[in-house]
Amino acid sequence: MTPRRGLMVGALGALGAVACRGQEREAPGAGLGAAVAGAVRQGLAEATAVVSPWPCAELEQEVTAAAPPGWELRDGALRPSHRSSKRTVAFVGDAGGAAESTLARLRLAARAFAEREVSAVFSLGGLGEDAAAIEATLRALTSGPAYVVVALPGDLEPLPAHRQAIAALARDGLPVLDGSAVRWIELEGATIGTLPGVPSRDRLPAADEGCAFDAAALAATAAELGRRPGVKILATWTAPRVGSAVTPAGDRELAQALADNHIDVAVFGERTETSTPAGEASRGARALSAGLLDGEPRAPSAGTPPRPSARLLELSGATPTWRALELSMQPSR
Repeated sequence: MTPRRGLMVGALGALGAVACRGQEREAPGAGLGAAVAGAVRQGLAEATAVVSPWPCAELEQEVTAAAPPGWELRDGALRPSHRSSKRTVAFVGDAGGAAESTLARLRLAARAFAEREVSAVFSLGGLGEDAAAIEATLRALTSGPAYVVVALPGDLEPLPAHRQAIAALARDGLPVLDGSAVRWIELEGATIGTLPGVPSRDRLPAADEGCAFDAAALAATAAELGRRPGVKILATWTAPRVGSAVTPAGDRELAQALADNHIDVAVFGERTETSTPAGEASRGARALSAGLLDGEPRAPSAGTPPRPSARLLELSGATPTWRALELSMQPSR
């Protein structure tokens, strides 16, 4: 059941209960109108008091963030202040918490990105379940002024905790922006749009404090990205449906929206059984896994944690180049 449907059921339940009490107290029909009106007011008050996950993916949000040095925010889009003939962007995802082994991987990734002169890093979610873990993972991922970090809430992050962590980093002068507020990043020859959250509230450990998108938010985001200039790239936690496996994985509606709006590439943080380092074709759009930065085994029986990796986008000329960056091969100094 979706949050909005749940709220409607609650309001109707209150309506029925109050109406029945009114019928018990007075003669049939007497006072029923007042009881109904009171129940409606009560139901609406309760509905508006509940924090819903839906607004985090809507496009009408006001962008109040400050652009970090070297960037500017105009008309809701983040742009570099100066053009470059070559630009590199990195995508990461799924740290799974702030264990020391995971933080070490994130710091290793930050050094590798700085050495490759990365301009922007997209964190696609799955970082942690509270503000402390989210702040710690983003702090480890940030390499001073070397690049800006655009951090999306994924499946784990409660939205208030996500924004609290980013505000704390901003107070320390770190260039980290909320990818559920800054939705468009325009680069030389490419536009990256963000789609925060997951398509179902049932997949959110934080429930109503989590970040989810509904069909309307998905359609609006895909349509707007389809109208933006250059190569069109969607950055999201949620994996689109890919391939033709016997047991298909990923979201079918997301894959369809990519194809319908001629979006070139979707980079996702979620891990699926069909995720591959090279990515697969998906109904006219390529779907690429951002990799995995969790430093702990995913199951008690697993002997070692999975190999850390990230995804690099190199913009130079008309055709973008995608590379998988195996971080286990990087020096650990």
